[in-house]
Amino acid sequence: DIGLRGPVIGEDFWLVGGRLIAPSGIARGAVWISQGHITEIRRAAPKDTRALNVRGAYVASGFIDLHVWGELEAVSRDAARGGATGFLTALGPEPAPALLRRVVQRSRVSALPGAECLGLHLEGPFLNPVRGGVLPKQAMRRANSSELARLVRAAGGALRLITLASEQPGGLD
Repeated sequence: DIGLRGPVIGEDFWLVGGRLIAPSGIARGAVWISQGHITEIRRAAPKDTRALNVRGAYVASGFIDLHVWGELEAVSRDAARGGATGFLTALGPEPAPALLRRVVQRSRVSALPGAECLGLHLEGPFLNPVRGGVLPKQAMRRANSSELARLVRAAGGALRLITLASEQPGGLD
């Protein structure tokens, strides 16, 4: 956020004058923003079109954070300030009934003030307590396909990533 005033999300406009960060390196160019999304990149914006001059700024697509802990509204605001447009909210090991309730609650996310919650990252509960870091070891357990199936159903399509101990019995199943 460089404090620019001008077009807002939902309007269509060109970003001009900035340095574009691309896989091939940093280049000059213009970026067409339509309905809040990058839809085209050119060497220059067409003449007589709405443009926002971002001279001196770097322009990049939004980042996606795959592992964020915290209250969703605060995470959304903080992630957007850091350049993320989306994130996965992390849930750690808990007893089965509590984890199931949290999966249901977090999978029903409403509009947020910044970056979008793209779904859930289950960091456990199927972890190895010897390698579980600071996560609560008492809630870690061996992988169980029926519990995993219940969690997947409860997430209703919001489950995007699972961290589990594949070396533990049942981990590869």
